[in-house]
Amino acid sequence: MYERFIARQPILDDKLKLAGYELLFRAQDDNRAGASRTATSQLILASTMVFDWNTLVDGVSAHINFGAEEILNGAELLLPKSQTVIEIPATLEFTEELITGIKNLRLSGYRAALDGYAGQEIPESILRYVNFVKIDFQEVSEAEQAEFKALLRKFECKLVAKKVETWQEFESARQIGYAYFQGYFFLRPQVMKRRDVWASEVH
Repeated sequence: MYERFIARQPILDDKLKLAGYELLFRAQDDNRAGASRTATSQLILASTMVFDWNTLVDGVSAHINFGAEEILNGAELLLPKSQTVIEIPATLEFTEELITGIKNLRLSGYRAALDGYAGQEIPESILRYVNFVKIDFQEVSEAEQAEFKALLRKFECKLVAKKVETWQEFESARQIGYAYFQGYFFLRPQVMKRRDVWASEVH
């Protein structure tokens, strides 16, 4: 039997209401991240062709991490634009070609999130295109987070606190001004599995 695995981690608003899921590739049923150059493409194919998308996202939006290759090759076209947020690593090299690719994502109706922002030099054009900015609550000091919030105030993006581990951290993040929250304090990623019938038949 050939099985596919996807982990999903909730993203909640400040009232602890479900706002979305980050979908994560898993190579096996043990909740460890699979290090694979093709992880994003495998995740997209599994989420749209093996799993039932509506069951997977449960009526909210799916956040899916894209690298530069996926941004430029049109991989998002397999995903429902009304329920998809493309997560863009803040560590990418934002070439003119990549900036154009991100702009085209937004013009096509997809939302975007800048993931792992820690004060990097990000072109203003990128900050104007993204709907969300995700900040690692464990890696960035609260003083820096407040500074980033002030810096990003002129852009129309919502702040998402990643890796919130305790109730105290949730309260601190809410006081800083985060709109959304994600982390083990709420729920560890839940691994879902489904048999890939087509793959089973052809292998």
